[in-house]
Parts: sequence; C-alpha cells; structure tokens
Amino acid sequence: MALASCGGGGGGGSSSDPGPLPEPTNVALADNGGVANASYLEETAGLVNDGDTQPYDGYYWQGNVQGDYVQITFDRAYTISEFAVYVNFTGNDNAGYTSYWLSEDGETFEPFAFTNDCNAATIGGGMITCEMKEPRIARAFRAQVEMESNAHNVHVSEIEVIGQ
Repeated sequence: MALASCGGGGGGGSSSDPGPLPEPTNVALADNGGVANASYLEETAGLVNDGDTQPYDGYYWQGNVQGDYVQITFDRAYTISEFAVYVNFTGNDNAGYTSYWLSEDGETFEPFAFTNDCNAATIGGGMITCEMKEPRIARAFRAQVEMESNAHNVHVSEIEVIGQ
C-alpha cells in the first residue's frame, strides 16, 4: 500500500530546522539552496554551483589578486563530510594556488588543512577532493586565491560540498 501526501504538513512556512537530509547531498548546488557570491567578478560567482563541472571557456569564476574568493552559502547549516573543487590549477600540494575555508555561521571562516583534516584527498587532473576525517558543521564554504602573481589565472568551474 502506498501512502499519499500533499506536502509538508501545516502551512505558514515554519522556519524550524528540518533536520538532517536523508542521504548525502551536494548542499552547495543552487538547486539545493546554495547561494554563490564573490569578492571579485560577482556576476560569474553563480557558475561555481550550477552543476556543470566542465571548465568551458568563460564558464568559470576567476580571481584577480591574492585574497579574492568565491563563496557558497548554504540554505542552513549542514554536517559536511566531503567536498570537491574543480579548478584549473591544482599543483602538487595546492599550497600556492588556492585555499579552502569553512564557516559555521556564514561569516567567520576557518582555513581547512588537507594534511590534518582529510581522511582521503586527491589533488590533480583539474579537481581537488577531500573526504573529511571528522565531519564538520558548516553554513558556508569558500575557495580563496593564494597565488601572489597572475592570480587572474586561477579559474574555479564548480564547487561541490556534500552534507546532511
């Protein structure tokens, strides 16, 4: 027997936390409520959470100077277990090109250290991934340009953040 339902119960648009998602989901995706913004080229920020991981010419966000960032703010706080950043410069250790930051409140960011915080990580082939040792509560994720010269050459085509 199948149960029928007309939706989420009582009206009025409650602002209560709906609880964890039933399965891991890309919470950065715009279709899932993620909102992208950037310190530079704000008009291209939405390209990093549109679901398209292919770095086609012009379909990416790029920084201009060291410290520029693109950020995804989730629709609420989630328990984050992994992330992937599709970026043209991955390097051997990623240290000179980009850094990654998490925020519990969407305003105060803490840097993320691959060597300390990832159980498994891959760097190369246009993608950086991290499966976290300890899942963390986060409301936002930031990719920041660390290149001192030619920072405009850093292109981020997609950010995926898996949470529940």
